[in-house]
Amino acid sequence: IRAGQTLQELESASIVRENLESQQQSVSGVNTDEETINLLAFQRAYQAGARFLNVVDEMYQTLLQIV
Repeated sequence: IRAGQTLQELESASIVRENLESQQQSVSGVNTDEETINLLAFQRAYQAGARFLNVVDEMYQTLLQIV
């Protein structure tokens, strides 16, 4: 009987924890999925900028070799 009661208390505590986490996220206004999408977009923009700078550097090096 004691083990069953303890299990029920554990399940209740888990439900309360999940509800509190949900409330915290709704108050903070942070959507982790949306933030992940934004981070990926920024990462792609950074990668594109890095590729552009590499091309410019290669062109500059080629120009210096010609001169």
